[in-house]
Amino acid sequence: MKETEAEVIVSKIKTSSRGVLGNMSEIIWAINPVHDNLASMISYFRDYTSRFFEDTPVKCTIDFPEEVPEVSIAPELRRNLFLVLKESLNNILKHAFASNAYVEIKLPENQIMMMIKDNGTGFDMSSSKKFSNGIKNMKRRMEEVGGSFETVSYTHL
Repeated sequence: MKETEAEVIVSKIKTSSRGVLGNMSEIIWAINPVHDNLASMISYFRDYTSRFFEDTPVKCTIDFPEEVPEVSIAPELRRNLFLVLKESLNNILKHAFASNAYVEIKLPENQIMMMIKDNGTGFDMSSSKKFSNGIKNMKRRMEEVGGSFETVSYTHL
């Protein structure tokens, strides 16, 4: 059955509206000082990640700590970690051709370690301009908050 022009337009409006509502929700979360703690951040990341891959072919495994210490998190750190997570998930969905993703957070000795992996096609960092801005931005974001960022890509031959 072929979609009518009106159905296509309604579908585009729905998709756009979901995007706007999602962005508003992210902004509200990011500026609300109630969430300036590690437990709230990890809970939000878990929820965001699981919702992100709903209705996609990507199966995502989330491995976050069950017990989280009561620790305050600076808003800038929380925001930058979230934007790195968001960019990484977008890259997996749009560019990796992955069927599986894995998002892990560990909390070793007063640190936050976030690892995001997929089983996608990989890319050649030296010749790919396609990903360079996003990767540079993620690296810069982590450096701004005193962290580090590493990308490892295994291309399939």
